[in-house]
Amino acid sequence: MNPDSTSAAAWLGTDVSVCRMRNGLACLAILAFATWMDAGIAVGQEMRRLPPVTSDEPVIPASVDDASEAPADDDFQRSTEHERAGLGSSERLIDRVTDPTSWLMDFRLRDLAVFPTSDAEDDSNTIDFRLQMPFLLWGEINLLRVDVPYNISSSKGSGLGDIVMFDLVVFDAPWGRWGIGPGMRLISDPGDEDSFLLGPVAGTVWKNEHWTVGILSENYFSGDNSLSELQPILAYKFNEQFALGIGESKFKYDWSTGAWTQIPLGVEAKYIADLHGQKIEFFINPQYSFRNSAGDPEWMLYVGLTLLVPEA
Repeated sequence: MNPDSTSAAAWLGTDVSVCRMRNGLACLAILAFATWMDAGIAVGQEMRRLPPVTSDEPVIPASVDDASEAPADDDFQRSTEHERAGLGSSERLIDRVTDPTSWLMDFRLRDLAVFPTSDAEDDSNTIDFRLQMPFLLWGEINLLRVDVPYNISSSKGSGLGDIVMFDLVVFDAPWGRWGIGPGMRLISDPGDEDSFLLGPVAGTVWKNEHWTVGILSENYFSGDNSLSELQPILAYKFNEQFALGIGESKFKYDWSTGAWTQIPLGVEAKYIADLHGQKIEFFINPQYSFRNSAGDPEWMLYVGLTLLVPEA
C-alpha cells in the first residue's frame, strides 16, 4: 500500500454519496475515522523512513553536550520493534491469518448462505467485502477493519447490510498480544431510528507453532438498539499453508431484547496458496447455530477467499 497515493477517506468511500445514505452524525463519524487514519498513515510512513538501528551499531551521542538531546534506548528499541512489526518479518503468514490482532493487510470476499430449520423462515444469502489495513498512529500499531455486506436475498429483500468499522490499537505482551479500540456500526434498516451505534472493541491472542487461541469482543450501543458479539479464536496450524479452526463463530447478544440471537458451533478449513506471487487464502466454514433472531436453529455456510498483502 502506498499511503502517498491515496487518503484514508478515499479507502472508506467517504464522499457525498455516503452522506446521502446516512444522517449527518454518521457521516461526521466516518470522516473522523478517515482523518484519524490519514494522521496515523502519515506518522507511520515517517517512522518507516528512519534509518534502521541494530544491536551491532548502538546509537552513541556525538558529544557530551548532545547527550541530553539523544533519544532514550527504550525509544529506539520501541521504534525498531514497530518497524519490524510493520514489515511482518517476525511471524509466519499462517500465524497472521489465524490471528485477527496480527499486522496484515488483506481484502476478503465471502459468501454467507443461511438455511433456517423453520419452514416459516426463508433462506438468505449475503456477499461480504472486508478490508483490513494496519498502520502506525502516534507510535502504536493500529488495525482498521471495514466490513461492507450486501444482502442478495433475505427476509428484508436485497440491499446493503449493516456496515461495521473498528480500529484496534494493538500491544505486545510477554504472554501474547492484546488490543482495544473504538468501533461503530451503521444499521441499514431505514425505519430504525437508532441506526448509528458506537462502542468498544477488545481482543487478546496467544499462539505458538501450532495453536492460536484467543477472543475478540465487539460491542455497539445506541438507545434501544444495542448488541454485543463475542468471537472465540481457536485454530490448529498443521504447516505454513493449512489450518483447521472454529472460524468466525460469533456469539451475538441483543441487549434490547435480552436474548442471544446467534449461538454457533462450526469448523473452518483454510489454505494459503501462491498464484503467480499473489498470496491467497481460501476457506470454507460450515456452522450450526442453536438459535437465531427468531429463536430457531439454523445452518450457515461461509465460503470465500482473501487476498493477502503480507509485505504492506
